[in-house]
Amino acid sequence: MRRKRRKLENQKPSIVSRVWKIGVGVVLVLIILDGYLLFSNGVLNIKHIDVGLDKVDCVNVSQIKYDSELLNKNILLISEKEVIQKLTGRYLCIKSVSIQKSLPDRVAISVSGRQAVAELVVIQGVEATASADLSTQSLASASGEIASSSGFAIDSDGVVFAKEVNLNIPKLYYFGKDLSLGRALESVVSNALVILDKLRALGLDVKNAKIYSQKILVVDSVSAPKIIFSLENPLNLQLASLQLILEEAKINNKEMEFVDLRYDKPVVKYTKEAK
Repeated sequence: MRRKRRKLENQKPSIVSRVWKIGVGVVLVLIILDGYLLFSNGVLNIKHIDVGLDKVDCVNVSQIKYDSELLNKNILLISEKEVIQKLTGRYLCIKSVSIQKSLPDRVAISVSGRQAVAELVVIQGVEATASADLSTQSLASASGEIASSSGFAIDSDGVVFAKEVNLNIPKLYYFGKDLSLGRALESVVSNALVILDKLRALGLDVKNAKIYSQKILVVDSVSAPKIIFSLENPLNLQLASLQLILEEAKINNKEMEFVDLRYDKPVVKYTKEAK
């Protein structure tokens, strides 16, 4: 009896092990079967695409849906990175794209557009005489006679993304090569855009600005004098000095002809003083 009992006890682990393996196998088969049914029946295929456009005027909702190529694709297999690269590569006016999945069959695409902060105009030919003579007086009196190509829309990142701009934004004149859409420009243009943005924050209505010899920016505005910046020196210091000069001129009721911020001590020329 003792031998039989020991024999049965030795067989118990073996039986439990077999039952456990069979159970695991059944579960795996069920999982595989469920996965197959989900994929083969199209339950997870995308049937709804919601598109949100924020300041995008070069493409509409229907085009985004079509060009995303997501319809009827399995929601678990799509590559968000590839879709984003596809849309931003096809439409230069698109700045960013985000995608959200909602199981089982809905995708939301949010698209943000590039905003033009200036109209970049490339000046063709030899740079004007004033650009060769970089004295304060020559820059302050430089004329606006400019022969150039058509303008291009440029955003705060310095990316050229559209032609023939018809917006109420400053014109930025620049001596350089012909522009091409999608091109990111050099740092002097980016620095000029930073200055224009700060001038707007100061409440100045900038009409146009011109980059001379890749290192000087001359700004014309409606409500302020001609302002000369160095694109090589720290911009924050120049802008802080300008703010103080404008505030002082307003307090003392003085009108200025130009302000040159290229030096440690800014050069200011007043046109007349208060009576």
